[in-house]
Amino acid sequence: MRAEILGVVASLDEATLRQEVHPGKWSLLEIVEHLVLSEEYMLAQLDGLDSTPAGRTPADYARYALVMAIIRFGIPVRIPSKRLAPQGMRSPDELRAAWLATQERLRQHVASADPGVPAFRHPVAGPMSTRQTIVMLEAHLRRHRKQLYDRLQGS
Repeated sequence: MRAEILGVVASLDEATLRQEVHPGKWSLLEIVEHLVLSEEYMLAQLDGLDSTPAGRTPADYARYALVMAIIRFGIPVRIPSKRLAPQGMRSPDELRAAWLATQERLRQHVASADPGVPAFRHPVAGPMSTRQTIVMLEAHLRRHRKQLYDRLQGS
């Protein structure tokens, strides 16, 4: 899916990528930047650059389920952290390079991680295992992939 999104980005000129379709809505490039920022934020914690989360409580499991439902059903919500807000300053090439580097680091982490051990703290869902983190990242990617294609089709 990431390669598909990067292919779409590469096929469009920068003016189209930066065009705001609706006031207050992200441009196509800002959607991609948000995806890159989300994965960089998550990976910083998986790499141990941020605090390691504690164990999970029943409330954490409930919040995780709620966040996953919001993502999967495309319910509009505010981003859970300002760190994930696109600034619109990176070029398509910079975003591509950053995303590819993040993906390589993610593959290395997953290859060596215990998938069930808490490794990431989502701003709303709380502590998550590596497995839960990957599931959430893929759902998040599918949600924004749909958003990109809807914008391209003029919806």
